[in-house]
Amino acid sequence: MGQSAEELRRDIERTREGLGDTLDAIGDRVSPGRIMERKKNRVTTGLRTARERVMGTVTDTTHAVTGRVSESVHSVGDGAHDPIPSRP
Repeated sequence: MGQSAEELRRDIERTREGLGDTLDAIGDRVSPGRIMERKKNRVTTGLRTARERVMGTVTDTTHAVTGRVSESVHSVGDGAHDPIPSRP
């Protein structure tokens, strides 16, 4: 048998809500401002990725500097234990 009038009303209301969400999503997708925002984000991400490939990340740089400082400290410490060369 068919649906009651109340069941049909509920189905129509659910369909309207779903349609509203769909229309909002489509509107967001085709909005000129949102299109430009997405393009800007893609360019920014691409440039950031390229820069990190060339220059490394902040973490890479920090590790490199820390390693060099550590090597320098050990080098200075090792030099302090070397005897002073005698003069001829």
